[in-house]
Amino acid sequence: MEIKEVKIPVPWGHIAVKTWGNERDPIILVIHGWVDNAGSFDTLIPLLPTSYYYYCMDLPSHGRSSHLESSLFVHNSDYVLILKYVHDYLNRGKLIIMGHSLGAALATNFAQMYPECVSKLVCFDCLHYFAQSAQIVYESQKKSIDIRVRFMKKNKLEAPVYTKDEALQRMMQSRMTPLSRKAAEILAERGLEKVDDEKYRFTLAVNSRNSLFTKYTANELADLAQSFPVTCPHLVVFSTNSSYSLLGYKKLLEVYRQNKNYELHIVKGSHECHLENPEDVAPIVTNFLNKQHSKL
Repeated sequence: MEIKEVKIPVPWGHIAVKTWGNERDPIILVIHGWVDNAGSFDTLIPLLPTSYYYYCMDLPSHGRSSHLESSLFVHNSDYVLILKYVHDYLNRGKLIIMGHSLGAALATNFAQMYPECVSKLVCFDCLHYFAQSAQIVYESQKKSIDIRVRFMKKNKLEAPVYTKDEALQRMMQSRMTPLSRKAAEILAERGLEKVDDEKYRFTLAVNSRNSLFTKYTANELADLAQSFPVTCPHLVVFSTNSSYSLLGYKKLLEVYRQNKNYELHIVKGSHECHLENPEDVAPIVTNFLNKQHSKL
């Protein structure tokens, strides 16, 4: 498949996109996870059908996309807004959306909010936003606010610099589950920029690790899914060593199963199963994409 780099203009700069395939083919909008980038799908897409145009975006403040204002929180609704902006920019009607982790949660939220914009939904190692107890919801938001106040008191947020090996080691060890060096090197192509002959810094905005996402309890997620269901064909591929526990989403799963075109598959691997074990994930996704789904 032909690979190109494109930019979508936005008021604060641009959204960087890595495309695979022929732009005249049906579009699959591809969304990476938190602190990742569009390179997250570099090992999977070559194994998927060539009859689609894969539109892999770097979320704002990630990869090669422009950074958002550093003093502001990044909220999950800001990212959903970006998905709607990109959908309207493409002007191609209903799209297939494929996402990993946070990208899958955003895609699910978008499919609930804009069912008229989504024809199929593919999610890797994520059912929805991370479900937490009411106590943790309160404490985590308070912690995020306190950290951001400390950021705001600084005149400038300086991104630290590392040797290439130091940066790769940080990428490998700072994830929800450890990342292989090969996977880190793939993400580093868009996730690192050279400062001088020996030093690098992350392209990820310094404040992106401290985002004020809306927190939900498991019951709240289930209630939202019941009131605003995903109505399109819906595939979830979960890993055996996932950072999430399916047991914590029992009610949400019950709601999802009301969709006749919902599928849940379990594959061996870690949270980055689509990147680390694409040969196990690709046949499941290919079958789902090629399947003629029944109408609800």
